[in-house]
Amino acid sequence: MGLAATRPKPKRPDEPKDVERPDRIILERLQKDDKVSLGDLAKKTGLASSSVHYRIKRLEEEGIIKGYHAIVDPVKLGYDILAVSFIRSRYDPKSYERL
Repeated sequence: MGLAATRPKPKRPDEPKDVERPDRIILERLQKDDKVSLGDLAKKTGLASSSVHYRIKRLEEEGIIKGYHAIVDPVKLGYDILAVSFIRSRYDPKSYERL
């Protein structure tokens, strides 16, 4: 058995990533409140603030965290009607890139 036989198989870019427990906690908290402090995340995960910061940056670089957003009140902007549309489709990496 050679060295090549012991190497892990490379993952495809669209293959789901293994996410460690502290990262899952960070992701859950950020989804609830994208302005949560590093200190609060550090307490929840049991990690140092610097470790939490590093993990968030890594999750962003890996594309797991795609961005942050503000929730806007449409009425305060003068919109009387709010319409929400749902589109269901299968995930296809090539089609997704075209969007």
